Amino acid sequence: MAATFKRRRLINFTLFLVRDLFDYAIKERYLNDNPTLHIKLFDRPYHRLPESLTDDEVLRILKYADQKIKIIFELMLYAGLLVDEALC
Repeated sequence: MAATFKRRRLINFTLFLVRDLFDYAIKERYLNDNPTLHIKLFDRPYHRLPESLTDDEVLRILKYADQKIKIIFELMLYAGLLVDEALC
């Protein structure tokens, strides 16, 4: 399934590039019409948004965490960082 998604994404990306090429040819007056506008793109898969913590969960983490974890957690919370970004 992942290979199919990657293949569809590559096809969509290639079609975007070809469309841009035809748009440039129209702009430079080499062509009058973009034939790629009639080609339908593959649908993008739905990506579920990550769940966020409730206010109660944040307060419980800050209450029971040791000082080092609190500092990292507050940095993530106030700067909007992901776990991987905060640990770098």
